[in-house]
Amino acid sequence: MCGGEEAEMKVEKEELACNVEICSKNGKWGKWRKVLGCFGPGSGCEKIMQRDCEMPIGGGAPCEGDSEKRIPCVGKKSCYRVLM
Repeated sequence: MCGGEEAEMKVEKEELACNVEICSKNGKWGKWRKVLGCFGPGSGCEKIMQRDCEMPIGGGAPCEGDSEKRIPCVGKKSCYRVLM
């Protein structure tokens, strides 16, 4: 009751069609992570960084670019040597 009068509530039901199609989503790169510290033959020390691609869904585009990069270790006092 509201203000001394009885209020009648009406509930309406509405049915909607569900979107059952999968939306496409492009691949997305994760963060770079160091996989191998400074190493290399002779004075060519470098570290290796990698990242993973979150796979595309429903026909989305794959990740563009490289999943691995090598960065020179400049000014490092220690470097793991690889004998070749």
